[in-house]
Amino acid sequence: MGILKNTVSICQFHITGPVPRDGFDQWLLENLRKRGFHSIDDSINEKSVGWVSIDDIQDSALFLESSVLRTPYVTFAFRKDERKVPKPVLKHMYDQKCNEWLADHPEFQWVPKDRKAEMKDMAYQALLLKTLPIPSVFDAVWNRDSDLLTVTTLGAKPLEEFDTYFRETFEKLGLSIVHPYARAKLVLEKNYHSRLEQFNEATSDSAVDLIKDNRWIGRDFLLWLVYRSLTTSSDYEISVRGPLQTGEKFVAHVNQRIVLAGDDGTGEQRMVLTGPQMRFDEVRAALRNGKEIEEASIMLEREQDEWKLTLKGEQFHFASFKCPKVQIERDDITDEATEREAVFYERMHLLESGLQMFDSVFSEFMKLRVAGEWTKTRAAIKKWYEEN
Repeated sequence: MGILKNTVSICQFHITGPVPRDGFDQWLLENLRKRGFHSIDDSINEKSVGWVSIDDIQDSALFLESSVLRTPYVTFAFRKDERKVPKPVLKHMYDQKCNEWLADHPEFQWVPKDRKAEMKDMAYQALLLKTLPIPSVFDAVWNRDSDLLTVTTLGAKPLEEFDTYFRETFEKLGLSIVHPYARAKLVLEKNYHSRLEQFNEATSDSAVDLIKDNRWIGRDFLLWLVYRSLTTSSDYEISVRGPLQTGEKFVAHVNQRIVLAGDDGTGEQRMVLTGPQMRFDEVRAALRNGKEIEEASIMLEREQDEWKLTLKGEQFHFASFKCPKVQIERDDITDEATEREAVFYERMHLLESGLQMFDSVFSEFMKLRVAGEWTKTRAAIKKWYEEN
């Protein structure tokens, strides 16, 4: 999934470790080229992974500076091609080879074990030659000003493969996922950090524990946002760093879709509510019955522009993040490479503006949650959803 798409799913990482400041450009390009993607179209290899350009997924060798180095960004894409032989087809050919062998050897009632393994491998290799590799590609954008890496996939396995390959490519660097607790530290001023640490329920500093033991962050945030969307003002202002000016006004509210979950004694039950008003009476009833809000669609509005995303509350993944439309305009004057670069910068401005608005809303909540009158607010929310 490409960063230039108007709708994209993203998660973010902090880049950790010593990043060379002198000779960075050459260092980066050399490492990308060394671990560039190699095609397996003309081989029988099952899988190949490597880096390609976000402008051309066939470009795994040149990595032109104009497509990789776009100050303050670094861009590249992770490509994996994989051949998969369908199991029913493999079984059919294997059975066919076994029957042919038995027909040629009537003295045998069954195929010996070692011959079975040999024929299964022969069938697999024969089918592999006829199977085209299926490519999958997703983009990565590294903001060098913040050392935040935005990746355009949410799949657990692709992210694990990406993390491994990134560490192998840049040996002294690592990736730390921006989960809810990490994002809270990111949006809060330093004077709030000690208060935030008091609310940290994790048993260790591992990302797994920080996510699992601090689920309250996503759940309380979405509950608060739903409550505000229904009962009070949806007006906010920019309060964190980004492309928009501090103090600029915008609107944020939950819209169209809410997912709730809870254990009713027979296992976890999920409820998906959709529609213009998200069936808020049912939301309140579900909250009364002990369910928690796990994800929701959020609308962000500034002047005439709209952003929409689905927030996955446990990990703070941004699914189906839709920004105002940007597209390449082709004419006889501007070459395509220049136009693609201009579109990239416009796209990143819109994407980061949306994230800045989201972070401003999240910052307001976190300040209330760790250093404000949360007890009073939580009582008001409980009163709201318990009312008949």
